[in-house]
Amino acid sequence: MGAFEILRDKPPKDHMCLSICAFLLCFPIGIVALIFSVQTRHSNMWNNRALAAETSHQVYYIAVLGIVLGSLITLTILILLMMDLLAR
Repeated sequence: MGAFEILRDKPPKDHMCLSICAFLLCFPIGIVALIFSVQTRHSNMWNNRALAAETSHQVYYIAVLGIVLGSLITLTILILLMMDLLAR
C-alpha cells in the first residue's frame, strides 16, 4: 500500500477542536490555527488531498503551540496573583 492509497482512503483531519482551544487560550495563534483549519476543510471538500495533508500538519503544530503558550501564560498569571494575595 503506497502513500497515495492512504491519502485516497482517509482525508486528513482539520483539527478544528484543537484550533478552537488554541483560539480560547492564545488569541493571535488561535486565529492562525483556525484559518489553516478552515483551509484544510476546504481542501478536503475539493479533493485536494496534498494541500489538505500539508495544512493539516501545520494546523496541528500551530494549535499545539497556541495551547501550550496560552496555558503557560495563564498559569503564570495565576501564580503571580496567588503570590500577591498571600503577600498581603
